[in-house]
Amino acid sequence: MDVWKMNFLAHFAQTDKDNTKRTVAFWIISSTILTLLVTVYAVVSLHSSKATVVEYIQNFFPHEDARIILSDHRLQVENIPQPFLREFHADEDGTAGDAVLIIDTTQDSTYGEKTLLEYDAGIVILRDRMYSKDRNQALQLLLFEQEDFPNFSLSRGEVLQFIEDKYPLFEVGAGVVVFLLFLFIFGVLRLLGALWWAFVLWVCAKIANVSLTYGIAYKAVMHFSFIVTMVTYTVNFGRLHVPFLATMIFLLIFVLNLRWMKKHQENPAQEKAEKSNDTEKEEKDTEESTKEKDDNNNA
Repeated sequence: MDVWKMNFLAHFAQTDKDNTKRTVAFWIISSTILTLLVTVYAVVSLHSSKATVVEYIQNFFPHEDARIILSDHRLQVENIPQPFLREFHADEDGTAGDAVLIIDTTQDSTYGEKTLLEYDAGIVILRDRMYSKDRNQALQLLLFEQEDFPNFSLSRGEVLQFIEDKYPLFEVGAGVVVFLLFLFIFGVLRLLGALWWAFVLWVCAKIANVSLTYGIAYKAVMHFSFIVTMVTYTVNFGRLHVPFLATMIFLLIFVLNLRWMKKHQENPAQEKAEKSNDTEKEEKDTEESTKEKDDNNNA
């Protein structure tokens, strides 16, 4: 049975007694395939972003010997012009507003909590403290002397070397996390979603006056879900936004399959003829294959 064909539901319903094991096997295989595809996409994207991360750090701190030092709860910087100020403007879609990062470790710094009032979010790092503001407009103050921070010294070169050494390990770890997360999403959460879509299919069958139990509808949706998930994730990875895409695909599949079922329930002779043609075609293909093997053996 081919899940892509319009007669899938009809044939599936006729083989209800022996399709449970096939459905479970298909669910496990399809969930694994979907998970592997997403994992590969995530790891490849992460790997390709390494050069972007390195370039961003190099542009963010242009001086090769840029360094941040924390000693005795006092912060100082080397080869970084002060005040160091970077503004991040709002996204075009409005999901993130204006933000700022300021580093000024001079004793006469004029930056502080009031500076963040001009932005939606940001961080101000001074000689002995740090102010932060998140997207929820919550302001926080961190005093270095009240925290048990160890003395440290970190340069731009050390950060870049750390990325070079640890990035492959980060990719593997991220790949494992993505695999486990989406295996749960595709293998478990889709089962819950199938409960709803099986109900929709069952209702549609009632409306179309087609004989279909909820159990068959649920197992059929477990197959149809593979098509819907493949299409929706492909569209999303292509950064296209189509409202209610999954709903439209499910309803289209339901309508096409129920229409085929209703048509052939009303005209069983046609269905029988089509089955006969399919059987003859399979027998013919088998005979041709056997004949070809015999010819090869005789040669």
